[in-house]
Amino acid sequence: MEHGLAPDPGVARWQQRLTAVQRRAFGGCHLDRRIDQLVAAAGLELARLDTYYMKGPRAVGYTFEGVPIRP
Repeated sequence: MEHGLAPDPGVARWQQRLTAVQRRAFGGCHLDRRIDQLVAAAGLELARLDTYYMKGPRAVGYTFEGVPIRP
């Protein structure tokens, strides 16, 4: 489970603006990463990947939640 870049352009713009503050305040967390692309680029496979907005501000609440495939 990880927060990441939302598909909504308005939310994504806010995420890109807030990432510098988020990184400093929360130990390097990025709001604007495409988690699905990062997982694929690492050569990992997921059995399932769900995306959704958690309760609270949309700019910090877009979430990727996946289940890995065991080798």
